[in-house]
Parts: sequence; C-alpha cells; structure tokens
Amino acid sequence: GNQLKLFSVTTDNCTTNDSGISLLIRTIKRKNNISFPLRGKHCHIHCGANIINLMVKDDMNEIDDTISKIRDSVKYVRGSLKRLRAFKQSVKAMSLNEKKKFKL
Repeated sequence: GNQLKLFSVTTDNCTTNDSGISLLIRTIKRKNNISFPLRGKHCHIHCGANIINLMVKDDMNEIDDTISKIRDSVKYVRGSLKRLRAFKQSVKAMSLNEKKKFKL
C-alpha cells in the first residue's frame, strides 16, 4: 500500500506556519497512526535563507539613513561647481587621493 514518508517541512518565518505545521503533524499522526521522531518536535524547519534575508533587511534598515545622508551630501557637493572645487581643495589639503571617486 501507500506509505507516507515525511521527515521535515521547511517554511518561512510566518507565525501562522507554526500552527499550520502543528495541525499537519497531528492530522498525519491521527489518520496514518504513525509517530514522528522526537514526537515531531523537529519536523518543522524554518528556512535558513529566509532567516538570513530578514537579518540582512533589518541591518540594511539600520544603515539606510546613513546611506541616504551620504548620497545627499555627494549630490550637494556635485550640485555646484564652487562646492565641488572647495571639496577638491579640501581633499588636496588633507593629502587624500583625489583620483578615487564616489560611485553612487
């Protein structure tokens, strides 16, 4: 006959998935009279890529304000020939490499 083979289910971090997977495990146990290893406690696995994506998004939100300020500053300097010349003079005065440019 048909034999159910299920080791784990991988989902994103949506909280509704937790209750959905619990319901799935209970239903499979009841209908098929089977037991899962460790009573199914490790059957539900959160997607590692999704977790990393959420962490990166969170970190990007933290630095987004700083990136916006840097972009605005570059636009401000480039928006006027007088400001651009003053900036280049400051670069020379501090002995910085004026050949390197910002790429935004």
